[in-house]
This record gives sequence, C-alpha cells and structure tokens, in this order.
Amino acid sequence: MTDTTDSHGTSIRPGAPPDPEVVLFDMRSPTLKVCFVSTILTVRCLLNYKKVRYHTVFMEYHEAEKKLRHIGRGNPVPSSAPRSRLVLPALHHIPTAQLIIGAPAIIHFLQRQYPDPPLAPSDPELREQWMQAYYPISDQFVISRELLHLSHKSARLIRIHREQELGFPLERLLREDEAVWLEAGQELREFGDELKRRHHRRRYLFSGDHPSLFEFAAAAEMHQLRLFSPEAFERLKGYPGFWNVYLAVEEFTKGRT
Repeated sequence: MTDTTDSHGTSIRPGAPPDPEVVLFDMRSPTLKVCFVSTILTVRCLLNYKKVRYHTVFMEYHEAEKKLRHIGRGNPVPSSAPRSRLVLPALHHIPTAQLIIGAPAIIHFLQRQYPDPPLAPSDPELREQWMQAYYPISDQFVISRELLHLSHKSARLIRIHREQELGFPLERLLREDEAVWLEAGQELREFGDELKRRHHRRRYLFSGDHPSLFEFAAAAEMHQLRLFSPEAFERLKGYPGFWNVYLAVEEFTKGRT
C-alpha cells in the first residue's frame, strides 16, 4: 500500500482513523516504507495495547526538527538543539495540544494519560540479561546497517548521533558474522533457559497476565532484526525462548493506522 502525503510533502500512512487522538511522527525510510526503528515500534506497541486512536506521519529525519517546531504548544525543539539530537519519535496529543519528543518521554506520557489497560513492571535483571545476549547481534546486523535504509542527508545526521553514543566510528561494529554468533551463543542459550524457568504457562513470558514495557521493547528489537536481516532473525529463532518472546506480543507490533 502506497503512502499519501500532506501539504508539506510528509508521508502519511493510509487508513488512519478519521478522529485520531494522537499523531505519531515516525522516521521515513525510502527503501523499507514501514516503521523500522525499534524505539518507535515500542511506542507503537504501547499505543496499540492501550487502543489509542492514532495515525502515523513519516518524515525524513533531516527535516523533522524544522517541521516539528511548529506543532503543539510551546517550542520543544529549540533552534539551538544540537544536530546530533534525536527528535524522532515525536507524538502530538491532539486533546491537550502537546508535542512530546523522544521515546522515553512519550512512553511516560502515554502511561500517565492512558492508565488502562495497565503494564506489568519490567524485570531489570532480565532486561540486563537480554541486553548481554541480544545486543551483540543487534550491533552486527542492525546498528551497522541502519544507514543503508535512510536518505543521504538523514543517514549523515543519524551517523553523528550513533557515533557520539558509541564513542567510535560505526565501522568498528562490523565483524565476521560467525564470530559474533560464536561469541554470543552461550549468553543466548542462558537467556533461553531463564525464559523456560520463568514461563510456567503464563500468557506473557516475562510478566504474567499483562505485558511489560520490556516485552514490547524486546519484540520491537527482534522485529527490527527481521526487517534488516531475515537470515539473522531466523537463526535467532533457533535459540529456545526467543520466538516465544516475539509471538507473545506480536499482535501489538502491527500497524493500526
């Protein structure tokens, strides 16, 4: 399905509800044409879980700061903001005319504004174990390939941000694929064993009757891997527990705009 555009040339997902409460500003990829950033997909999961009416506006990252400055109350993206600052995702809450910048602030706002249905608390120890097991895979197959799916101008700004976070050029993340899998294998197996120990027929693997934000984030990260490297995603599925993590909240990863 082809995206339409608004009067500013910004891409809008078709099928949006006629009376949305929220506009979600997402990063546009000329090649993927879907939500592909894990932090933004986590926000989308939360919106879907809370059954908030919203539609998505896709925009080039290098144009986002200028366009967002004129939306909502106040001026949350000042002209002095550093060029490396991530200004997507952004969320315009129409009833209150607020513009919220960044996934953490958006998630906090949504949980306060829409308390039901509730989220279960995230387990910090399990989150840490997930990071140790999964992030070497993400570095190799996601972070190092992200720029390939962006326009030249957007890729240049994202590179600045990523390299400031890392403290070194992105190229240093690249290694032989097999070496990454060999090094991560033990952590991946231990994480799977922990999932099996905790499961006990609960609906959501990490939390019980309600999903946790961690589950949305983990599924979003795996969904991003699926988009960037289907082969790596299939290999990850071979480790016990990982496919179940994805399936448990897959329904909330799907766009409803």
